[in-house]
Amino acid sequence: MKVHQYLKAGIGSKSKERFETLDICLQDNVNKMTLSIAQSIMSETKGHVCLNLKEYNFGTLFSVVANLNTLDIHRAEGQPNKAKYKSDSRLTDAVLK
Repeated sequence: MKVHQYLKAGIGSKSKERFETLDICLQDNVNKMTLSIAQSIMSETKGHVCLNLKEYNFGTLFSVVANLNTLDIHRAEGQPNKAKYKSDSRLTDAVLK
């Protein structure tokens, strides 16, 4: 399916809901954000943050959460509400070379 077909099917409209949900969640956690909270936000299906529309072959490929102060990065391959986040040390390894 081409991009314009997704938009005609109404899939593109979920972007606004996803942004609004993320905006609210980030505001609610601005002074207490942890990797665990970020993972929970990215795994949320309410508000379509974690979106999987099988009928359109449309879904999350991977999700990434990071603490940029410590370069602690975790990624989930596939749907983050089903896949486990795993530590990804490639950035840290590259910086420390």
